[in-house]
Amino acid sequence: MGENETKTYPLPGFADLAYKPENLGIYRYQPGTAAAATGDKMRFKVNLINSKSGLLEPVVLEPVGKTILRQVTFKGQ
Repeated sequence: MGENETKTYPLPGFADLAYKPENLGIYRYQPGTAAAATGDKMRFKVNLINSKSGLLEPVVLEPVGKTILRQVTFKGQ
């Protein structure tokens, strides 16, 4: 994931950061496909249709609770 510093502050170590994916993939859910456990309780694998290729691809999904978005938006919770 690409990280970009968008604003700095006079206090050392404080800055606003923006994140964007390095390889943005857009997928569609294929009705009737089930998610499978990956062994990591916070991740699961599902087959999704890649919008660019039209092919089904295995994708590992992670709930928002473990992502950078959650860590920044709900810090300390």
